[in-house]
Amino acid sequence: SIAKLLQNQSSVLRSLEININDVRSEDNMGDKELELIANSLKHNTTLMELVLEVDNPRDDFGESGCRAFLKLLNDVASIEQTYNSNHTLTKLILTEIINYPEEIEKHIDAALNINKRYLGNSHAAGQAKIIGSHLNSMTRMELCHLQ
Repeated sequence: SIAKLLQNQSSVLRSLEININDVRSEDNMGDKELELIANSLKHNTTLMELVLEVDNPRDDFGESGCRAFLKLLNDVASIEQTYNSNHTLTKLILTEIINYPEEIEKHIDAALNINKRYLGNSHAAGQAKIIGSHLNSMTRMELCHLQ
């Protein structure tokens, strides 16, 4: 499966584009599948670009899957979790997300920008996310609410 491929630490996959024509059937992509993909990237250190293009998404396609990607990129459960968040992914495009709250998108974009800025230096990316998320009480409060 795609999730197993993404979890494989020896994977050399740098870019992945998934096009799904119809996700209205129960067997196709919804939030649970988005969460599975996000969770499978937790320890992936090679995938830099992910594009999920979906036509005719199910009604449940959206918010919780987006929350999973936010947690992947900047998990504020603890300083250690933030430091160990994914610092490799630099491009994430989720098309046709029905419930993609603007505040989640803002924080995903911020985390992706840090990953781009410190590409190849996960230590510096982790530090930047800690400083931006944990030392700014308003940002931390927002992120805690969103995750």
